[in-house]
Amino acid sequence: MTATHGPLVIVLDAFSKGANSRQAASRISGLSQDVVDAAVDHLVRTRRLSVLPLAADCAATGCGGCAIARAGKGCPVDTS
Repeated sequence: MTATHGPLVIVLDAFSKGANSRQAASRISGLSQDVVDAAVDHLVRTRRLSVLPLAADCAATGCGGCAIARAGKGCPVDTS
């Protein structure tokens, strides 16, 4: 018998693999957008997943001021 993972574990895994949005989590996990939305809502409500606000603009002098940088997640924006 093979153990299967439910959508909550699959969505968490998608974010650990680099998903940075619900759409990316759907694409990486192969789950429908509705399932991902429901899973993310539940995971945020139960504090197993945090939502970080995105900066409106990146500083011309470089990274470091937005919530993502402060959380130590690195910058997902390609500034090249």
